[in-house]
Amino acid sequence: MLVFGWASASRPAWYWPGAADPYARIQTARYVEFAAGRTTGAITANHFRTLLVTAETALALVLLIGSGLMVKAFWKLQEVNAGFQPEQLLTMRLSLPTVSYKDAVAIRAFLMGAWRRS
Repeated sequence: MLVFGWASASRPAWYWPGAADPYARIQTARYVEFAAGRTTGAITANHFRTLLVTAETALALVLLIGSGLMVKAFWKLQEVNAGFQPEQLLTMRLSLPTVSYKDAVAIRAFLMGAWRRS
């Protein structure tokens, strides 16, 4: 995941116009100066932008902590004694034909007979 984040963040550096140019830093600085002039706005817009960045950071932190706690709980759940030995456990789903087993009494009689035969 860290590698993916690094690759995504460094992508603009690979495809930046004039990246192979030795004067790319100067061009980048000029572009940043040009773009910086367009992002200035009212004080309320800057406060709102700051609020959004703070909320995004807080949400990311909450999600990170929550995912860590979920992984920890899952690991702890693996250590809990289930109350039976699952090594020799067999489970199955059984659907009986409705023509032969129409009511609950007939189904119960079949299941009890199968239980006795096992």
